[in-house]
Amino acid sequence: MGGGFLFKNVRTNIPRQERTRVNTVKVKDKIYVGDLNFLPEVCTGENFKENIELVEITLREEVVYDVDLTIKDKVVLAQALDALNIPVIQMHSQGAGEVMKACRDAGVRAKFEVLSRPYNPYGFKDWKSEVMEAIKGGADRIRPSITTPRKWTMGEPGVSAEGVARRALEDVKFALDSGAKEVTIGFTDSPRMDLSFLVDVGGRAVELGASTIVINDTVGVAKPSLIQHMVRTLAKATGGKIRVHCHNDFGLATANTLAALEAGADGAETVINGADPARSGIAPVAEVVMALLCLYNKDIGIVTEKLTEASFLFADMSGIPVAEQKPVVADRNWMYKRDHIMRTITKDESIQFPFSPSLVGQKFQVGMGRGSGVVGVKEKLRLLGISVPEERVPDIVKAVTKDAIERKRRLTDDEFRSLVSSIK
Repeated sequence: MGGGFLFKNVRTNIPRQERTRVNTVKVKDKIYVGDLNFLPEVCTGENFKENIELVEITLREEVVYDVDLTIKDKVVLAQALDALNIPVIQMHSQGAGEVMKACRDAGVRAKFEVLSRPYNPYGFKDWKSEVMEAIKGGADRIRPSITTPRKWTMGEPGVSAEGVARRALEDVKFALDSGAKEVTIGFTDSPRMDLSFLVDVGGRAVELGASTIVINDTVGVAKPSLIQHMVRTLAKATGGKIRVHCHNDFGLATANTLAALEAGADGAETVINGADPARSGIAPVAEVVMALLCLYNKDIGIVTEKLTEASFLFADMSGIPVAEQKPVVADRNWMYKRDHIMRTITKDESIQFPFSPSLVGQKFQVGMGRGSGVVGVKEKLRLLGISVPEERVPDIVKAVTKDAIERKRRLTDDEFRSLVSSIK
């Protein structure tokens, strides 16, 4: 492994938390989505399970991030996920035993699920040794991931759909016979596979002892109604638990994940910031958690006040920045500039926000740029503890607008301070 990653820009250190929400006081009073979402006629057809399980896969994908995370780095990330009260952390089989031991020694309490890929296109020919390493390392679950017949034949020419099925079932049986506590089986690119194939192989896997079938929308091609149909069909036909893993190629990863849970899926795989080594990403944990909490009144036990901290920690570790308009966690979600909004939001945040920024560890921020006015500038001066004569405020407003246009962006706090000093 590499020589370690220095977290120079981490905004706060994430301590280990008890398995309770950080702020338990009147959470519902901080949600401002209105009442229409909860009308009986709107909620008709929702079939949420009482217990929804999130499986966080950020550590699974670390093998293809463009950084070389050390075991110590992975422990830091696992601790951040644990502080969120994530119930299951999924990781890749490569080196899993050593990573799990280090995480346990560091006090991580989440369950560990280890991904196994028993086929050649990914290069893991000795897949049984990967499974055994994970079991010996203390994995709570083994998660065989079975590719599509079409993709497998690219790696092993001549392998039939039945060959894919045989390998999938062989992996399930081998893991259970070798002492795995639980096995969850996933099917890559499920929405482009024959549904009868998924029902057949998934059903046989459940008969062998697999607990859960994972629908992977690997290329993000499903729409919400298809995901719901697949969830209902596989649950009814196999009797197993159903989980989804949704990609964002059409911007539907979160919507598809929520649709699956509405249809009765038992769980979903999510990732911090929606990070994905290729294409447009996977369902982000913050979006899924907050949509469940605010739009469906489903509190699944995640410590939401830690979502922003985890987001920026991972961005610093991975080199994948938090998009400026990333829902829930980005600073810009909680920032306004224009005076007509400033006059209301400084009195009542519910007028302009869907929920209180404090629920995700954020706070209201005043942006300085084009459109900023007297009210906004005064509020920014107050927040920064800067005192200026009243008659200078209009000059500051004009200077802020001019500077922002020249920069083609908002001013940072330091830039604003410098500008004010130049006018004083």
